[in-house]
Amino acid sequence: MPTQLSSLVSVSDADNDTITKYQLWDGSRDPNSGHWVVNGVAQAAGTVTLPSRQIDGLVAERGLRGPFFLKFDTHGAELAILAGARKTLGETGLIMMEVYNFKLNFTGGKNLTFDEMCIHLRTLGFRMVDLCLPLHRPGDGVFWQAHFFFVQASHPVFKSNSYKAPSI
Repeated sequence: MPTQLSSLVSVSDADNDTITKYQLWDGSRDPNSGHWVVNGVAQAAGTVTLPSRQIDGLVAERGLRGPFFLKFDTHGAELAILAGARKTLGETGLIMMEVYNFKLNFTGGKNLTFDEMCIHLRTLGFRMVDLCLPLHRPGDGVFWQAHFFFVQASHPVFKSNSYKAPSI
């Protein structure tokens, strides 16, 4: 059975990063509506300060071995997280990442768009193989976001360039 561990941390490119405050909410805009649970105990609403850790450090500290599945729904923090996971990426079999077609206002436009992220992950040895949950802007119907799936560029699926690829 696979090992499943959790830590209440923020992942980044550096341990103890100072940008680790998060506002949690339950869907309303009320700043006091947030809630979260630790070990079955509801915590107070509002801003939460978490320690930041590198994925590589967490993996080494716990003696974990791949293959790993990394899921990103991080709204612009992907580059810092990937930078803190350089060793782990070598043992990662699948990445699922929420990607956008636009620079996001709340990130100051620092997030990579989906095409930029594909190029960046290619430099890290990954290629996109699928997508799900495309979302379009309600006003104009333009593609807004989707979840992209990436595997190692050396994956056997890339051995054939034919549309009628053999089954694997």
